[in-house]
Amino acid sequence: MRGFMSKTTNRFFRRHIPASEQPEKLFKYPELRQLDVENAKLFAGRENLVKYLAAELRGGTVAEVGVMYGDFSDFIIRTIEPRLFVAIDIFRMHNKAFSFSTTMSDTAT
Repeated sequence: MRGFMSKTTNRFFRRHIPASEQPEKLFKYPELRQLDVENAKLFAGRENLVKYLAAELRGGTVAEVGVMYGDFSDFIIRTIEPRLFVAIDIFRMHNKAFSFSTTMSDTAT
């Protein structure tokens, strides 16, 4: 087990560079304060986020960047019922023989 754990650990952390050896950052991000997260919400998935925002976004303009097959686009349209939906993608999936172990012919309807 010891050899397995070291191989697994190395596989996941081999690119780790100690903080003392990291180059200085070009941009310093502002510190996150308690005030910044007081009303923050955590969602179990993007579907839950869309359902939460649906009432506020209904009838407006909604855009999705990276639509791939359009499954989530369909969910957004059915849930939010936007006046205008804009799908943004490079739309080159038809050039791929396989995507996530699914052939394109398997996904065609």
